[in-house]
Amino acid sequence: MIFLLALQLNFVLNILRMFPKPSYMPALAFILFSAVMPAFNVITPALFACNFLIWILYQSCKLYNAPRAKTSIYNLGLLTGSCVILYYPSLPLIIITMIALAIIRPFRPNEWFVLIFGIITPAYFLTAYHFLTDQFNLLPLPQKICDLINLP
Repeated sequence: MIFLLALQLNFVLNILRMFPKPSYMPALAFILFSAVMPAFNVITPALFACNFLIWILYQSCKLYNAPRAKTSIYNLGLLTGSCVILYYPSLPLIIITMIALAIIRPFRPNEWFVLIFGIITPAYFLTAYHFLTDQFNLLPLPQKICDLINLP
């Protein structure tokens, strides 16, 4: 898993031309630094969140020259929302994504709505799935809301 993350990070850095010539040095550095940290020796949800984080950084760097910015912004929001759904401690990533959009793109309200809709989309589909499969009581709802909609 760490090897695949290293190759993904290396691909992103080579595509964005962060170094004078393509090489595998970033992948080697990632593998060496991850070997030093004991948290990376075990497969955890944080390791999968690292995969999403690399994708999010790549998408936000591509926003600067995006020919169709709205689709890229929606994909960025969708990745952020999916990361938050799969690994809840990555919730501050939503704020970081909004700051990245504010820095990279000029302010256009429709792009901000597209980003917010992209962030909300995974939560919407998860809630709809729980509702349609009658597992809606698994979501942490306050008791007063449960009483209003007649849930146990």
